[in-house]
Amino acid sequence: MQEVVDKIQVVLQYLDDIHEIKEQHSSSMQEVDYRISDILHLIELNKIPDSCCKKIIEELKHLREVRRDLKNQNEILRTFDTHKEKIISDKSRFLFTTELNKTIKRLGCDYNNRVYTQEELDAFLKPLRGRPKKEETKCCSENVEQSKINSGSQCSTTESNANNES
Repeated sequence: MQEVVDKIQVVLQYLDDIHEIKEQHSSSMQEVDYRISDILHLIELNKIPDSCCKKIIEELKHLREVRRDLKNQNEILRTFDTHKEKIISDKSRFLFTTELNKTIKRLGCDYNNRVYTQEELDAFLKPLRGRPKKEETKCCSENVEQSKINSGSQCSTTESNANNES
């Protein structure tokens, strides 16, 4: 009898773990979205020297990769929520597995551009011709600090750490 109780408790613990993961993903997604928004506003509101663009693009790329991973996991969790009642019946479990595999396959598909053609996007990746303009030596992290001082906002620990490394 204890063996059955133990197995049920393990299943319940897994369900609790899945619920906790969903909660964590929601707050993580919000934080990543806010970070992306901060960077986009930095670009919009400041003159960014060419020498700083690489650092900004790398951070934006990293955040987008984290966001994509969170979105994919959330999609799998959504599939679980939608079809979890199928787990109860042993005759329906294969349907749950089928739905889960469909979701995983769909997430593995290539991205289709919404507006830009592939040629237009490829043009962004071609190097510019001609002599580059001279840029100011102040980098984007200094611009961030100056814009935060001007707006009266405080630095987050991540931005402070990034500035200390520069």
